[in-house]
Amino acid sequence: MELSDNAEQEKFLTTKIDLINKYFFTYYADIESIKNSPENNSASRNPLLDYAATVEKIADLKQTLLLIKTANVLLKKEISKLERQTRQLEPIKIIQPPAADHRPVKPKTTFNVMVTGVVGFFLMFCLSYFLEFFKKNRSISSKG
Repeated sequence: MELSDNAEQEKFLTTKIDLINKYFFTYYADIESIKNSPENNSASRNPLLDYAATVEKIADLKQTLLLIKTANVLLKKEISKLERQTRQLEPIKIIQPPAADHRPVKPKTTFNVMVTGVVGFFLMFCLSYFLEFFKKNRSISSKG
């Protein structure tokens, strides 16, 4: 359920970013057209008023452009966060199929014999002390 929600959120945010990019390029084109082209009917108007209006339009467009860039950065961060969450929810992927070892498996007979000898010696040592302890305690308890 969460995976589909994340996918839907990612799709929604990607659509928003595309829309913001479209507006960004539109506003950028508007700014460039205002900068590069003089007003067609500037003879009938006051040039200072035209200049002030143009500067005001450019300032408004720059502010809008800044807001769009900020929103774009925030949405990209949100998308990367959702992508990380999506990767965590995905099942384990097999990178390489399992392969058999080229060397045959053999028992280590020398090692096994040595371990058996040491363990046997230890057990016999413990058993001899236990039997000696048992004999001494039985003889003490029968005297008393």
